[in-house]
Parts: sequence; C-alpha cells; structure tokens
Amino acid sequence: MFKALLSVAAWCSMAAGLLASGGGGGCGGGGGGGFCGFGGDSDSAFELPKVEEDVAVGGLTIKLDRTKWGYSVFDGVRDGLLARFVGEDIEVTLRRMAPLPLEGRSLVEALSAKQDVLYARAVATSGALRGVKAAYGVRQSFALRAQSAVRYFFAVSDRDWLCFEARPTGKVPQWQDANELILGAKSDRSQT
Repeated sequence: MFKALLSVAAWCSMAAGLLASGGGGGCGGGGGGGFCGFGGDSDSAFELPKVEEDVAVGGLTIKLDRTKWGYSVFDGVRDGLLARFVGEDIEVTLRRMAPLPLEGRSLVEALSAKQDVLYARAVATSGALRGVKAAYGVRQSFALRAQSAVRYFFAVSDRDWLCFEARPTGKVPQWQDANELILGAKSDRSQT
C-alpha cells in the first residue's frame, strides 16, 4: 500500500512539472490547455493544412484557401452580384459593374479626391490583371483612420468591369486575407 502511494506521489510531481513548464508531455507543446493540446483556452497545438480550391467566376479564377474562406457563387447573373466570400470577421463580394469612364492613374486621382476615400492606388493581381484599390472610411485624425471598406476595380475587357468589395463583419477584420484573396485572381482563359 505504501509503495502504491509513493508511486502516485512521484507521478503527480512529474506531471505537475511538465504541465507547469508548458511542455505538454511531448504532445505538440501547447501548455496549460489540457491533454495534448485539447481543451482549455490555449491556441490549437495543431495547424490545419491549407486546402486550396480554384473558383471560376466573372471571367476570373480565384485560388481560395478553404481553411480561411467559405463562398457562394451566383450562376446566371449578368449584372450585379456574382459571388460572396466569407472569412474571419470579413466578407468580400464580387460584382459586375458598368465600365468606368477613367482608368489607371486618372481613376486613382479621381478616387483619391473623394472625401470618403482614405487612399487609392494602382494594383495588379498575380495573373497580371491591372486595377485600382481604394480604401473607404473616415479620417479621425492625421494618423488615425477608421476603415469601413476596400474596393478593387478591374477592367476584365473593354466592356466588362468587376468590383471586389471587402467589408468588416466583426471586430477584427482580416484585411490582409481579403487582399491576398483578391490579388491572387487570374484571368480565366477558358472563357475567352
């Protein structure tokens, strides 16, 4: 009986040392979160692998990381909403729009002059599609800005323009994820 009690006491002292050090007993690190990273309020000890899917919409192919984005594509729509991508605290919509009267530098200058535009600049996707990115919001002071939306305008052809619009849906929108999603778009050569 004494031997069993002594073994339990020794095991408890070793386990307490492992848990206090955050070692997790060789189960991936994650200290304080329970057995092998499960339970508790710690971050996940295991990272999900990237699951990529190509989504063809509006004459573009968008490489989508399914661990970050859910989506809906609206078939048969000539004008208006083509797709919606939902991420962590952010939503991106893709719309077909009427051709803009200005392009390139002229469009950047025209957008920059608008009161609700924080900045506008020329961008290009990884598929060499050129366009303009404009951030909308309110300037609260010289350095502090409250961004409410980001729009990306792309001329897919002379008559066909697309607008991506990213908007926050929560307190901590992942603007960088939206930027990577949109600027990863490529022209869909199968539709030409």
